[in-house]
Amino acid sequence: MRNHQTDRPRGERAELRADGLPERIEGMMRSGRPFAAVEHEIDAMELPRNQKAALWLLSWSLRDRGTQLRDARELVTLVRAAPTG
Repeated sequence: MRNHQTDRPRGERAELRADGLPERIEGMMRSGRPFAAVEHEIDAMELPRNQKAALWLLSWSLRDRGTQLRDARELVTLVRAAPTG
């Protein structure tokens, strides 16, 4: 059975609680933890999707600006190339 707010199976618990999560994410990013690892940790948290999205956006915003721009341009290219309809 899934928890519709978090889209995770019921009973799974995140080790982290909502209090202090933004600071924890900032600390992980500033310490040089790979973005993919932070992204994975956020995804594993039992939080509503909108809270996960906010934490993901925070972590993404702390990446090197050049990396952000490169990834955004790659995504634009993929979206343009994708079939529509």
